[in-house]
Amino acid sequence: STYMIPYVEDKYERLAMLSDAIKAVYASVFYRSSKDYMTATSNIIDQEKMAVILQEVVGEQHDTRYYPTISGVARSINYYPIGDERPEEGTVNLALGLGKYIVDGGRSLRVCPAHPSQVLQMSEMDIALKETQTHFLALELKPDTSQHTEFRVDDGFNLRRCSSVGVTSFVFDLVLYGRDGAKLFYIITDHHQNITERLLLELDIGVTHIQGQGAFSGKEKTVIMVVVKKPISPKVEEIVREEDPDAFMIITDATEIYGEGYKSMYSAKL
Repeated sequence: STYMIPYVEDKYERLAMLSDAIKAVYASVFYRSSKDYMTATSNIIDQEKMAVILQEVVGEQHDTRYYPTISGVARSINYYPIGDERPEEGTVNLALGLGKYIVDGGRSLRVCPAHPSQVLQMSEMDIALKETQTHFLALELKPDTSQHTEFRVDDGFNLRRCSSVGVTSFVFDLVLYGRDGAKLFYIITDHHQNITERLLLELDIGVTHIQGQGAFSGKEKTVIMVVVKKPISPKVEEIVREEDPDAFMIITDATEIYGEGYKSMYSAKL
């Protein structure tokens, strides 16, 4: 069994949760599923060894819940190759949230790393709706104290099932485009000089000016166009708001970006 415990400031409370988790792992050898596994694999109990492994849970905090952007289970052999896939290329099952969802048999995205754009589950809308992830698992950091929250042998007692319609689309985009996605800004403002100077000095990014004209007013405007990686985008918005609260901004996702700091057109063609 795998138990996940949240970080708490009180070291004695944290130690108590860790102790309970270790006890629960040892107790798992008496579960019916463990005995069935021993019978199915013809293993001899006297020859079995057991260890308790402590690992840090990878992820980020989102409000009162903690989970990774993506988790996966990789297999070195692809037993059911599709199209031009080869057995030795292996497969990966990917999902948003904690990997326990995949291990427990949840509907994950099956991908061959050598052919990331060939995903059978996304080939048709009906298949995508029926055979892809619609919820994910997250670790609850602040359980409801009004309910029974003592440590239990159920290894999912402190996990939360979170529903999301856009899970599969998110994971699929991550497989195709990686984490290099960016934000494209079009900023229409009367203070383009101040904003441009701050973008160049504070963020050290490229800025492009486009000359525009209002169709109704006929007034000429300088439009600022800038592409930044997603972690930087909040800072761009902050600079614009500080310099011109009345600025008109268009912000959209950008994935196919070629040039310095992003993808190389030459390597993409290869």
